[in-house]
Amino acid sequence: MIIDSLSKSDKYFFSHPKFKEAFQYIRQLQVSNARPGSYVADDGIIFGTIQDAHNVVPEQAKFEGHEKYIDIQVVLEGSMDIYVTACDGLTVAENLTPKRDLLFFHTPAEWNTLHLSAGDFAVLYPGEAHAPGVVHGNGTTVRKLVLKVLAQV
Repeated sequence: MIIDSLSKSDKYFFSHPKFKEAFQYIRQLQVSNARPGSYVADDGIIFGTIQDAHNVVPEQAKFEGHEKYIDIQVVLEGSMDIYVTACDGLTVAENLTPKRDLLFFHTPAEWNTLHLSAGDFAVLYPGEAHAPGVVHGNGTTVRKLVLKVLAQV
């Protein structure tokens, strides 16, 4: 897991062969004030969605995980919390793989909380369960980009 500001994303390019391309694409979308919808930078390898979403209260947080793709969660406007924990030992509530590379887990007993504001990002790798879009303070809405990067290229 990585959490930082987009202004410092260059220092993570070495972490994955496609991260330089992914973060350049994120900056391009950010500068262009891209609207909600689906975006593809490199078909099957880098793609994502911009969403205007209502953050959920903590009791409604749904933990998810992925097997093939890395999530880069970017807050474009507003703020949100993301709950994170290791997938090891979690019980799968719903398995939508391989079609959507998405596992939902029953709520774990413990997790850590990440807070993201506009301009922040979190990188979540396979094996890291996360519940994004949790309300933080008065931040009930968020515009975010969720970019998927194929973990093994």
